[in-house]
Amino acid sequence: MHRTRIHLLIALLFSALSSQSLLADGRPFVISSSSLPAAQPSPADAPAESSGEANLIERLKQMVVLDYLRSALGGRFQEYAPQVTLEFAEGYILDYKVNRKDAGGAPATPGGVPYLELSGHLDVEGLNRFIRLNETKARGSASLRPVFVMSSEVPGLSYAPGNTGAVARQSTLGVTFFQNLGKVFRKFNTELGLVGDRSLLLTSPAEGPSQVADLKEYASIGGFNSVVWVHLLTCRSPGCGMRAEIHTYNLSQGRRLFVQSAPLKVSVSDLNDSAKVDAAVEPLIKDYATKFEESVSKGTLFSTSYRLVVKNVDQYRSYKKLKMALAKLEYLVQAVPKRVKANEAEFQVLSPLSGRELAQRLQSTAFQGFQLTASGADNSQVDMRYTSKN
Repeated sequence: MHRTRIHLLIALLFSALSSQSLLADGRPFVISSSSLPAAQPSPADAPAESSGEANLIERLKQMVVLDYLRSALGGRFQEYAPQVTLEFAEGYILDYKVNRKDAGGAPATPGGVPYLELSGHLDVEGLNRFIRLNETKARGSASLRPVFVMSSEVPGLSYAPGNTGAVARQSTLGVTFFQNLGKVFRKFNTELGLVGDRSLLLTSPAEGPSQVADLKEYASIGGFNSVVWVHLLTCRSPGCGMRAEIHTYNLSQGRRLFVQSAPLKVSVSDLNDSAKVDAAVEPLIKDYATKFEESVSKGTLFSTSYRLVVKNVDQYRSYKKLKMALAKLEYLVQAVPKRVKANEAEFQVLSPLSGRELAQRLQSTAFQGFQLTASGADNSQVDMRYTSKN
């Protein structure tokens, strides 16, 4: 129960941080030097590049970033505040302009008391990615508990998934994959685990809900909530030799997150040569590490995938309005259009909410120009009905 609550808290936090309400140019902001009581702005006729004014502008940028983090993190804000240096804040200000005004708000005049007003756009999505990465690292094994599985269908190289523990300790290729993937997860303060020899009906990576359920049962003995499955197969391209796929599963949400694959430039006859195996595996592990970090930073790691079917979308204008509105919802990590047919639109969405909760949130959201009414929801699909507002 304790782990379930922790996971739910993480999911809710990621939901709050996964706002898609930004356009490509970020979230607008306006802030004035009056919010910095200790600031001492330069005289009104001083050049913009003066050191006093430049410092004030930097502090205002810092305040914009601090204000956002304070609102997004609540009680955890103090853990992040020391990291928000002037240089850090600069990286999340997409653009800005400076208005110099009198204290009363009018444009600055000679002899008046000047102050600065900064307006521009904040890279909120960038900040959200920063927070998700740090939150996952901070919680470590309380939220992320992966287990390693390995299999092969390469002729002459037989690895049974249920025998992964032995493979990861005795086979040069198994040891190399296990140790290098372990380094990826240690960056998130968790260990890549192993299940002792135990029967697993699957001989290759899980493809559907029932197979993922079998995988979940296998991993449950160690309390694992995710799987990293390395599968080896023969390349179809001439001269390619062997290929490795790394499948990553979120067992809590019952889905495969992504697959990273690449040819291994090593022959079966050289699989006992640790130097050659290391050289062959390294590029794939590097790409995998980047992809996994991206799944954490984007918020897809702890989200559930749903088919969102919206009926009564009878005009292309209505579809465009719906599409734009879904992209702005804080409780959707992602909303990808899948198909449009007569009076119906379908999206693939990611959310940390349950299907029923998602339907309720969509129904209670005050959309501009339309409303959505729930007609059904389960653990894989949410059905809504679109109604235009006059």
